[in-house]
Amino acid sequence: MSLLRMKLALVGVLTLIVAAPSSAALIDNGNSLIDTATNLEWLDLTETLGLSINDALAANGGYTLATDVQVAQLFTNAGFSDLIAGAEAVDGAAAATMINFLGCTADPIVCAGLNAYGRGFAYNTAVTSELIAPSYRIASVPANSGDAVVQSLFSSDYDAAFADRGVFLVRAVPEPSSALLFGIGLAGLALRRRR
Repeated sequence: MSLLRMKLALVGVLTLIVAAPSSAALIDNGNSLIDTATNLEWLDLTETLGLSINDALAANGGYTLATDVQVAQLFTNAGFSDLIAGAEAVDGAAAATMINFLGCTADPIVCAGLNAYGRGFAYNTAVTSELIAPSYRIASVPANSGDAVVQSLFSSDYDAAFADRGVFLVRAVPEPSSALLFGIGLAGLALRRRR
């Protein structure tokens, strides 16, 4: 196969990859979760457990405090049907996903059984002087169900730290197509240099 045909085949394959529709998914990335629907990366709550918001931000450069709107979108993308605590606590699979991906902030005994939960601070866009403490949990009644809540007002103190709460920290991830275009450019330079 000639070099020109190889180049055309490579461009065709890469075009198909870029143009192919992608479905939204939550991806466990070690100590973070990537939501492909929003292209946001969420730091595990366990990474900020027991830290104040100011301390969590200082320790994790590049992340910002998530808003209630971002947290609600994450919970919806995880599969929660209601974002009201106890409302039709049927979302056990969504709760298990959140526990597995973002962690459990309760003590280890609670985390090992039913009623495991994750709680963290976030920014309240409706009342800018207030923080909220969104949470998700695996419920015991009915067994293996779950629920999540976003709108629970908490505090205006960025320096408060609690042993059973983390901080919802988020950052944008690069667009896959941008990374792919960058890779194509590098491949082109390598081919040109090879000539």
